Amino acid sequence: MGKKTKEGAVIPSIDDWRDCDVCSRPIQVGTGGDSNWANHIDSKGHKQNLKKLCDKSNSKSLTAFFKPVPRPDYSVPSPVSTSESYTKERPENQARKLIVPSKNPTALTTLSLASERLGDAGSHTQISISADPTLLSRLRQLSATLPSHIPYGMASDPLGRLVSFDLSAGIAEGDDPYETVDPILNQTTQNITSTLYYLSLGSRSSFVRFNYDPSRESSPEIVLIEGPMANPSRLNDPPVRTSRSVLCPGFPLSLPSSISPFGAYPYLRHDVQNLPWKCASLEDHPALKSIQESIHFGAHKNTPLVYLSPHELVESVRRKTSENPSGLYQPRDYLEEEFHRILLFSKLGGGRVASIAQRSCFLPSACTAERKLKVQPLQSSPSYLTQQELHLNLSVVLPLPEFSTYAPEVPVVVCVDELKLEERL
Repeated sequence: MGKKTKEGAVIPSIDDWRDCDVCSRPIQVGTGGDSNWANHIDSKGHKQNLKKLCDKSNSKSLTAFFKPVPRPDYSVPSPVSTSESYTKERPENQARKLIVPSKNPTALTTLSLASERLGDAGSHTQISISADPTLLSRLRQLSATLPSHIPYGMASDPLGRLVSFDLSAGIAEGDDPYETVDPILNQTTQNITSTLYYLSLGSRSSFVRFNYDPSRESSPEIVLIEGPMANPSRLNDPPVRTSRSVLCPGFPLSLPSSISPFGAYPYLRHDVQNLPWKCASLEDHPALKSIQESIHFGAHKNTPLVYLSPHELVESVRRKTSENPSGLYQPRDYLEEEFHRILLFSKLGGGRVASIAQRSCFLPSACTAERKLKVQPLQSSPSYLTQQELHLNLSVVLPLPEFSTYAPEVPVVVCVDELKLEERL
């Protein structure tokens, strides 16, 4: 027995032919159909023409890279309902059509490949589509190299039935409408690949039109299908490449591994000193050298507390707390005569005598005495007080810090006694 013919299939005839866009000539397939077409695809001449076409398109794409190309404006034709044409003719009487390129790179020609019952086989229809010629050439190459086992799309195929889909039909009472819509909107690549066809049915069936009516109970919630049904956003022009600014590499500050970086760096130093560091001169900056020495070798015992790191502040508090019970450290306030006494020891005997007197007589240090007793005298006004003299006396009485990060104004309280106003005022 011979092989049964599938119901609805088109029986090939000896006059059937196909137009090869790679070789630019018609190929007679005859009764062999797909087998003869596959033999032509595998022929040496077809492969040579395909290679020339690929080399030509690649050379054009490389030269087009160096000159600006405006972004094309894609215009998609309005969808055409195919349900009417399916009802007028039976599937076996429909024409097998193949989209082939014409001489115009922006136009597609639809040629009839059906039997003699459809009339003139050379009749064609021009469909103008504004598109990129490079994209069309790639589509021509892909369509010319499709394997022969891919069948022609028919109205009875799965994708052909989804050209127009009514949600109100085919849903039983009590079923969730979204369960019917979800498999269609969220198809995998394997499912779509298995239903690809040559014809226009294969391309139009990729766009499913839903007859959505929110008043019906059989319609799913719009929130569930809003994402898959949304239109894709338009492509934006690529940003113009600009020269990048050179980033500052900074200065790698070496820190000991035994101390955390948050405890080794003297952060409070930035509160009393203005350190306008530059990236190019960080390594030679004296303030940074002092910070590195205090981090690795420790600060001097007479260093003010504001210059110490958090780790050194904690260690100084622990040391003084342990020295307090043994009498080595006695916090107290000094009198003015004690400042004068240690200053006298420092001027007469030098630093060693002042250090011995400080420990034996429980006096303040010589540097503390010099800082306390070094007072700039006020400038008297023999006549009317000038603005310069007023600023000088205020700076002596109320010395302001060199740098403050909190507020430009410092509140003070001034106590003045025995004010005399001029009588003329």
